[in-house]
Amino acid sequence: RLLSVKNFSGQLSFNHNEGTMETVVHTGPGHERPAEGGSKKRKSDEGAGPKTKELSGGERSMSTLCLVLALAEASETPLVALDEFDVFMDEANRNASLLILCEQRRKENSQTILISPHAMAALPSAPDIHKFHMPRIDRDQRSIRTDRSSQASG
Repeated sequence: RLLSVKNFSGQLSFNHNEGTMETVVHTGPGHERPAEGGSKKRKSDEGAGPKTKELSGGERSMSTLCLVLALAEASETPLVALDEFDVFMDEANRNASLLILCEQRRKENSQTILISPHAMAALPSAPDIHKFHMPRIDRDQRSIRTDRSSQASG
């Protein structure tokens, strides 16, 4: 359900004899992916097999995020904290992930904490969304300054 934002679908394949689990992500029809052995891209076919290893880093990160959120939902986890969840995502995947996370926040009795080095401009303003922006770090600082506030602005 969460992957449908990108027109993807996914499943988990369990091998109980070997004690392994494999994630399988199917891309939607028309999704471009690298062709084998070259830099040209080809479009996915509706009936083609799993493409998990052919996804971009951002798409893999988003797929992993969806898996974590699905597991949290299934176990009724009241708090989800994600640090740098979007570090390998391009803007399109980051925006899709933020859309998914905003939908997840509507669940009763749950909170989500996101920590990201990226701008959160795509995160909407709402009464139940609180954004805190940390001031830039002065990397040339040689002593502790007491004249400036070191608190985050909100």
